[in-house]
Amino acid sequence: PTPALVDRLLALVESSGMHPVLVINKVELPAGAARAAELERIYTSIGYHVIPVSAVTGQGMESFAAEVCLGTAALVGPSGVGKSTLLNALDPTLDLSTGGLSARTLRGRHTTVGSRLILLECGGRVADTPGFGDVGLWGMAPEDIESCFPEFAPYAAACRFRGCTHTHEPDCAIRDAISSGDVVPSRYDSYVRLREEAQEAQDRAY
Repeated sequence: PTPALVDRLLALVESSGMHPVLVINKVELPAGAARAAELERIYTSIGYHVIPVSAVTGQGMESFAAEVCLGTAALVGPSGVGKSTLLNALDPTLDLSTGGLSARTLRGRHTTVGSRLILLECGGRVADTPGFGDVGLWGMAPEDIESCFPEFAPYAAACRFRGCTHTHEPDCAIRDAISSGDVVPSRYDSYVRLREEAQEAQDRAY
């Protein structure tokens, strides 16, 4: 996983009003634990709950179960990351269809073809959704993208200009926070890109 994709997923969940939890699967793979630790460091510093898991070894499954067994959840992510495999590991009676690695791309195969609400033996309900290759925040105004990055909130009010876009204005407190190390640069880069996409979509609509 790349921070850019993770940021898009988190922004999607933030825009929906749901409570985001970042689940990093397949940490048993070579270099998987190191990559998971790197992402965990970034996103826990922002305030997100991060769960490194392995459906193969069982690592992190208790924490995963604690999240999905308490109410209604949705698993969203790219094709082949192991969403159905995680649910099978949590509740073997489900016997959801899964696939191995593609011999050509060495990536997981797309196996879930439709969204479905699954009732778990532990009492939770989980929407298992098809994987995807891209994520967009369709229908959001450019000025609303900032709300999908909660770590910006403590700094935004200190910007010189009301309605600061945080992209070019002088005395922008968020850009200052990047310089001081209080905001992760990759997060800011994701914000700028999503704001640009929202502006382009708005311009096309008009």
